[in-house]
Amino acid sequence: MSCHSLQHPTETIMPQIAPIFSLLLFMLRKSLILFCASAISVCLGAQLPILERQVSIHASGTRLTEVFAQMEGQAQFSFSYNSKLIPEEKLVTVDVQNRPVREVLKKMFGESLSYKQRGRFLILAKAPKEEDKKVLVSGYVESAKGEPIPNTTVYDPNTLVSTNTNEYGYFEMKIERKEIPLELSVSKSAFRDTLMPVNPQSSSFQNITLEESPFDSLFRNSLTNIAEGAKSGWYQFVDFVFPSNPETANVSDTLYRTFQCSLFPYVGTNRKMSGRVVNEYSLNIFAGYSMGNEKLEVAGFANINRANVRGAQIAGFSNIVGGNLEGCQIGGFANIVGGDVRGCQIGGFSNTVRGDVEGVQIAGFTNVTNGPVGGVQIAGFSNVNMDTTKSIMIAGFSNHTLGKASGISIAGFSNVHVGSFDGVQLAGFANVNTGKISGTQIAGFANIAQTVHGSQISGFFNYADSISGIPIGFLSFVRKNGYHKFEIAYNEIYPFSIAFRTGVPAFYNILQAGMRFDGPSDTTRWSFGYGVGSAPKLSRTLRLNIDLTANQMTYGNDFDYLNLLNKLDLGFEWQFTKGVALAFGASVNLLIRENQGIYPYLYGDYNPQILETWNRNGYNAQAWIGWKVAIRLF
Repeated sequence: MSCHSLQHPTETIMPQIAPIFSLLLFMLRKSLILFCASAISVCLGAQLPILERQVSIHASGTRLTEVFAQMEGQAQFSFSYNSKLIPEEKLVTVDVQNRPVREVLKKMFGESLSYKQRGRFLILAKAPKEEDKKVLVSGYVESAKGEPIPNTTVYDPNTLVSTNTNEYGYFEMKIERKEIPLELSVSKSAFRDTLMPVNPQSSSFQNITLEESPFDSLFRNSLTNIAEGAKSGWYQFVDFVFPSNPETANVSDTLYRTFQCSLFPYVGTNRKMSGRVVNEYSLNIFAGYSMGNEKLEVAGFANINRANVRGAQIAGFSNIVGGNLEGCQIGGFANIVGGDVRGCQIGGFSNTVRGDVEGVQIAGFTNVTNGPVGGVQIAGFSNVNMDTTKSIMIAGFSNHTLGKASGISIAGFSNVHVGSFDGVQLAGFANVNTGKISGTQIAGFANIAQTVHGSQISGFFNYADSISGIPIGFLSFVRKNGYHKFEIAYNEIYPFSIAFRTGVPAFYNILQAGMRFDGPSDTTRWSFGYGVGSAPKLSRTLRLNIDLTANQMTYGNDFDYLNLLNKLDLGFEWQFTKGVALAFGASVNLLIRENQGIYPYLYGDYNPQILETWNRNGYNAQAWIGWKVAIRLF
């Protein structure tokens, strides 16, 4: 007889519904997560003012009520207005993608309406009548990525009327109508300055995009990181060098001694109370530790002081002071001061000061200061200053300043100043200034600056956003008020030649080339050359051009012999429309060439009258009067 066990009904059903129950729990958990995320998103969006919430509207001849409904649905708010103010049958056309509500309303109604937020309602009303003497200018300032740029300054350089963008990149300002048309300047640290034209109309709304300034952001960010790292590192350094023992921590009084002698910290006449004693004279056989020193301290290796030092410190390796220094420090390797310095520091390798410096710093490698410097710095490699500098800085390699600097900055390789600079910069290779410079930059290779009230002199290249003086170098480029012309010309020798003029009107560089196609490529006549010129202004649209150039003329691929055409051009430039000018004039030509060379017939359609010919010492020279007609762009 066989026996069968009886199963409870739940033992049969539970295994079958368990997977379904688990699936329901999973779906419920996911739904709760999505619901919470959506709620958080809505709450965060609701924190934005209604006018700054973004919407996407694509409407063409659409009823206003439909457009309003789309905006309300996307930005989670409601309009409130008098139907007599805005006809609901009004048809509007607007096409925006992810733009603020304010901008959409400006595009549809201009400045005719005013807006006021109350709770979740945006109240529309008739804008108060503008004063006839003023024009409202408003808009958004954004980066190239479309991100708002807060605290951007928008100002009129003439009247100095200004405003700053809010946290959403929006600004508003009123301009006297008599000042229009004008160009407003838009400026933000680490971005390129730009100009915003304002036309003679009742209002002006514009979106402005600022481009990042690579060298400004590069040097400012790097030096700022150095400064922040130095501050953080200092506190860690203090904890390591000035450890508190129970005596130092528990005794609040400062003790004074005329003389102390120690072998090591805490091993000397002041014993473990060293950290609370101020001495007049100290002799540290190897290294000593004290609260401070008043007259003279000498150490074979290091002097370490928790607080202030006055007088002289001399150490074979280093002097470390937690407070201020008044006097002179001489360290075989380094001097480190946590406060201010009034006096002289001489370090075989470096001097580092966390506070201000008034005096002279001399280091075999580098001087680093976190506060203002008002003396002279001399370093074998570099001087690095995180604040203002009023001194002469001399470095074998480079000088770096994060704040305003003045005086003379001399470096074997480069001077880099992030703030403004007043004075003279001298560098063997380059001067870089991301702020305003009032003075002169002189470099063996290049000068780079934002705004220059003075001159630039370099062996090769000068760059400035704007300049009031003259840049002198092989190539100079001034972005805002410079002279940039691309020329296509025809003259008595070449039916086609091109030139690029760059610099400022008072003095510019000329790169040019010409070509004549009369046969096979190996017999083509062409030239390349360089020159300088000046373009004084005669009237609003007319300039006088005085150019001096030298061009090597070649025949095919023959570069073996001198064939130099020197030209003095005197002509006129007529700017008959924006970006296009007509140039014409005469030239005095002097061609110098070696008699051994093989040269083609020089002239083309026009055969000039040769004024004079010379033959001396194996060279031939000819002089004549020529002409040129050209079109110039930009």
